[in-house]
Amino acid sequence: MSRPRLSTPIAVLPPPGRLARIAALGLCLLAATSPARAEPVDIPDGECAVIVASRRSMAEVRDFIRANPDAAGETPSVYLSRNGWHAISRGLLRQRGADGVLDRAKRNGLIPRDAYCSTGRVYTSRIPLQATSRNPVELPPDSLVEEVPATRDAATLDPRRMFDARPLSRDDKRALQAALALSGDYTGLLDGQWGRGSQAALNTWSQRRMGRDARMGDVMRLGAEARTILRDGGWRMRRAADTGLSLALPTARLRPGKRDGDGLGESWEDPETGLSFQFGTVGDAALRRIHARFAEAAAGGRRNDPPYMLRRADRWVSSGTLGRGLFYLRSDRRAGGWGTVVVYGPSSAKPEIGLVASSIREGGPVALEPDPGGPLDLLIDRWNGAAPRDPAPIVSPRMPEPAPAPRNTGGTGTGFLINSSGVYLTNAHVVEGCRALSVNGIPARLMAESAGFDLAAVEAIMPIAGARPLPIADRPAGLNSDVTIAGYPLHGLLGGLNVQRGSVAGLRGPGGDDRLIQISAPVQAGNSGGPVIDNDGAVVGVVVAKLDARKVVDALGDMPQNVNFAIRGALARSFLEANGIPFRRQSSAVAQTRAEAAAALDAATALLECLP
Repeated sequence: MSRPRLSTPIAVLPPPGRLARIAALGLCLLAATSPARAEPVDIPDGECAVIVASRRSMAEVRDFIRANPDAAGETPSVYLSRNGWHAISRGLLRQRGADGVLDRAKRNGLIPRDAYCSTGRVYTSRIPLQATSRNPVELPPDSLVEEVPATRDAATLDPRRMFDARPLSRDDKRALQAALALSGDYTGLLDGQWGRGSQAALNTWSQRRMGRDARMGDVMRLGAEARTILRDGGWRMRRAADTGLSLALPTARLRPGKRDGDGLGESWEDPETGLSFQFGTVGDAALRRIHARFAEAAAGGRRNDPPYMLRRADRWVSSGTLGRGLFYLRSDRRAGGWGTVVVYGPSSAKPEIGLVASSIREGGPVALEPDPGGPLDLLIDRWNGAAPRDPAPIVSPRMPEPAPAPRNTGGTGTGFLINSSGVYLTNAHVVEGCRALSVNGIPARLMAESAGFDLAAVEAIMPIAGARPLPIADRPAGLNSDVTIAGYPLHGLLGGLNVQRGSVAGLRGPGGDDRLIQISAPVQAGNSGGPVIDNDGAVVGVVVAKLDARKVVDALGDMPQNVNFAIRGALARSFLEANGIPFRRQSSAVAQTRAEAAAALDAATALLECLP
């Protein structure tokens, strides 16, 4: 099988259209149909193989090629190294001038930043790739390479051993990459693929901290330090609303921010670090305007430090110094425009900005922390001097128990009307992953959502007869004040709207979470997103969760009664204001009778259904 020969920077990647056709065909690589056998390494003198990644097993090689068709190229080659690893090459270059070609390709985002050119002296053989449309790359039948499973073997986890990433899972490797991004040593993607760039970053950190290359014990300290930062800030991977992208966010500290009028529909701030985040999908004109605004401001302020700019048919990236701060801006082409993420903040937040930039990915969220009970988790626990702790007997505010139907499998929740335009407020976890939504059976669209506050706004495409909006309270509910909730719990078992009364039992949620209030009104699955109103009929909260009774019984031997939680009405008001969504405000404080409260809730509360 012939290999591509790269002679110019333009030849590093096939045209975008061609790449799309290759990806659409499932990477049907060109190969002979005879059984695959290891072949001699035949890199000619004066030439070198462009290595874009190294993987332990052929299974990982297949995963990389499927996930990175642009980096792997149209007809990649695989070389078996003396250490048992597999080097993935996208073609050959003449050694003379190869560095310039690779540098230009890296700057343009065409190949990974840690790609390099190898003369092949450390390779023992070349492994051909077989492919069909159903099985893109086959493992050669005579391969001597075996899968290396994750292990908890004491020798493998010996802190004195030189670092070896092979026992680690993909989540473990991604967690280490996140830790190195926070330390400022890693600028690649958090992809869980451990290559030369990841290893070089780890060795740089270890040389700076320990004066030597990394050992297994070093990742104990690195991982423990990163875990503290991530947990203190509530850092989680979350979807950036209406962009098709996910990224790492300090969810425990986020507050609504100001929008800049460029069509970015969601804005958040982290008061502790000074970071600002903006998300949204924009058109071509807004794309050029946003990137030009940041790039020109950066170029004007630091003429000796020009901004980094990438302009591709499917992705734009701009980053650099802006005044006394830093910014990172990425836009990915998607149906209907460009999914765009902007993050900027002071220079002191450079590690956090690096983490966010590295974490941005297409599709849904992934883990930032190691596999529970896995090798890296055990090493970190060993550093902390404690065994892994049992989970707390309180569920996350985003996961009521009994829980709503799992994501992407459909389910129901509750929402309530907030204005005369047919906009309903609910929980983000009610609408997450839904292919289609309906409000009382009428099709609806998602307008805005916030994973940090677990709030979402949904608009029905046509008015619902008899519906009347509820006002949002202009003051918080007091301790022990009476409240009434409404919703559609256990839909299919119970019939119609369910109204319950209770009181404000606490002014904070689990662990002192000041986003929540505790209520005593009974809550069941399906109540999520329902209104909590005070005696004047104004919304003082949005039902979100209940205490996990089973875990409390297991931990304490006592059955909790009606310990439930709602998102504060003030946060609902801030969410709506930040997204420019009008809502009915409380105009007066006139106490309602129970019958009047029930009638108002009946006119405003609706059943939300999610179609996966």
